[in-house]
Amino acid sequence: MAAVRVRGTTEEGYEKKNMNIFVLDTNLDKCAEYHVDKHIIKMPLEAAQMLCTNHWVDKYLEYIPRKLTPKEWAVLKEAKKNEERDFPYLPTMYNHPCTIWARTSLDNYEWLYCYALALNSEYGYRYGKSHKSVHDVILKLPDPVHLPRDGLTPFAQAMPDTLKGQDAIEAYRRFYHKDKATFATWKGREKPPWWIEEEASYDQRITR
Repeated sequence: MAAVRVRGTTEEGYEKKNMNIFVLDTNLDKCAEYHVDKHIIKMPLEAAQMLCTNHWVDKYLEYIPRKLTPKEWAVLKEAKKNEERDFPYLPTMYNHPCTIWARTSLDNYEWLYCYALALNSEYGYRYGKSHKSVHDVILKLPDPVHLPRDGLTPFAQAMPDTLKGQDAIEAYRRFYHKDKATFATWKGREKPPWWIEEEASYDQRITR
């Protein structure tokens, strides 16, 4: 299987651009519906990258629900040299909090998998086609081998500390208001019922 190299990854496994899982509702269909157009296009790819990365970890390092050490990263780096790739996307951002969350339990992995499928359904609604990262990558992934079924753990919150809170959904909705309003459009959809114009920062973002 040919691999796709993801640009911008450092030797330590961090990437210059951000990655995320926007948990905007407990209902996955509603969660996907609330994603802005830019994220409907972008997030299936990021979900595929996280899932593939954790398959590399699962195969070569087994169960590691934490940041990888330099020695562990060296194992993946060596595995990437094989001509025959096991998974379409090469490992990337394996120490990102969302990637770690997705490999902490099988339930987390499955939630991310279903999140990607819900995003793909919404992508089809808005753009009339299936997302390549879903039909060519995610739907062809095998089941993880070493992830324990430990239940759904608290979602990672990849955002500025000032926006984090006990409720990840509320935190991500705040994040949307304060950082995503500059490109907040919903093709063929109404604005989410929780969207408050007075709280939306349309002039500037708090991240880059």
